[in-house]
Amino acid sequence: MTIGIHRNQNEGLETAQKLKAQFIALVNQNQKNYYKMGMILNRLKSILSDEEFNDFIDGSLSYSYSNLNKYMKIASEYKEETAIILGVKKAYLLLKINKDVRDSFIKEHQAHLRTFDELEELVNEHNSITIKKRKVSERTVIKKLSKITDDAFKNISAMYTEDKEMPENRKEIMKKLQELKELIKQLEIESCSEESDNSVQNNETQEHDKEDPVTVEEINGEKYLTF
Repeated sequence: MTIGIHRNQNEGLETAQKLKAQFIALVNQNQKNYYKMGMILNRLKSILSDEEFNDFIDGSLSYSYSNLNKYMKIASEYKEETAIILGVKKAYLLLKINKDVRDSFIKEHQAHLRTFDELEELVNEHNSITIKKRKVSERTVIKKLSKITDDAFKNISAMYTEDKEMPENRKEIMKKLQELKELIKQLEIESCSEESDNSVQNNETQEHDKEDPVTVEEINGEKYLTF
């Protein structure tokens, strides 16, 4: 009786291992298919008119628009090997990373070994630091511009008194300098406002649809396909 139980347990384990292997093989095949689907759709999009392309999507496919949009974007941004290793969700998430540093980010953080939640946290942290660095750089440039225009304004003003009238061409220069000063001041205000907005957004809790997240129409400042 005991031998029979062990035999059944072993057979069950062997069956489970085979089923797991079959499932993983199907997943891997699907990963390859989604990338090729994206490549083909990108090619079709470049050949067909918008109306013809949308008719094809509407009438021929059972996939959601958002998923097809992801496949196309991923196929246009990644090499096939990288996209297949990452899978759709991770590859699409990593599009939030600037293209110039995306490959190094993927290698540094071993993105393919991370869970989606772990990777999402790393992406958000990276982008938060990037934004802060950019804001510091912008403020530095703005301060330098402000000092240059202030100095130029003061130097020109000091050259003329009540007894020495300013020529019309210099008045025009002063007018342009004043306009530039006002523009720089506006940039300072907008920079502070954007930083405050980003801080609020980073503290908000966002819900994610794990099966089919909402299509992002703009990534890294670049608009993409909208059905």
